[in-house]
Amino acid sequence: MTAPERVVLLVGSGKAPAAADVGTDQRRVRPHRRGLTAQGSTSEALGIYLLNALGKLGLACETLRVQRCLRSEEARRGMLAAVREASLVLLSFPLYWDALPAALTRSLELISEDRRSNPPVRTQRLATIVNCGFPEASRCEAALSICRQFARETGLVWAGGLALGGGGTISGRHLEKLGRRVRHVARALELSAAALVAGQPVPPAAARLMARPIVSPFAYRFVGNMLWRWHAKAFGAYSRLHDRPYER
Repeated sequence: MTAPERVVLLVGSGKAPAAADVGTDQRRVRPHRRGLTAQGSTSEALGIYLLNALGKLGLACETLRVQRCLRSEEARRGMLAAVREASLVLLSFPLYWDALPAALTRSLELISEDRRSNPPVRTQRLATIVNCGFPEASRCEAALSICRQFARETGLVWAGGLALGGGGTISGRHLEKLGRRVRHVARALELSAAALVAGQPVPPAAARLMARPIVSPFAYRFVGNMLWRWHAKAFGAYSRLHDRPYER
């Protein structure tokens, strides 16, 4: 019996894991039969859901949080070894200024350097999940383009990406516990898992499902404006919301 395909998920969120998880070994490879759990970030919740779907289809999966991987030389070597061994590399991260978080950018730089020093001996694929707080998933397009260009320049086969708006609605919680609001998100990840196992890229139908707004853009702006005014009033700045201190 041949060994299952290996998948490594690199979580680019800067949020700290749950206290009970601190100090645990990140390099455990699991078949995901019992399912993994997220540790407080939307990026991890989305990535873990996809990994669990891949695990049910027979793939061996592991999760690495890039912020922790950059803390020591040993952890960096472990991350690079995991990427070398994987036939599918997944990135899941929040949008930072229309691009990737700094820790993930640094990790990709290290991976690029490692691939130049140790040319891969087999085909490897890269797929991405990016989420942002704004309701429009289209804001993630630049970040997806960055990931696609990274794949092109490092010899990875681009397997597609998923973009999600309104990621704050999930806030690291299990998708199963959020009910109908994120049913389309779960379905998009399941469709992607089936395609990736079959050696296909993320289907356009999955990308369209994932991009469907979780919250109404109008409701997002309305609530955001209300909260902005509430915080301004709490800090005694409500009457100065329209000040222009740098205008001459």
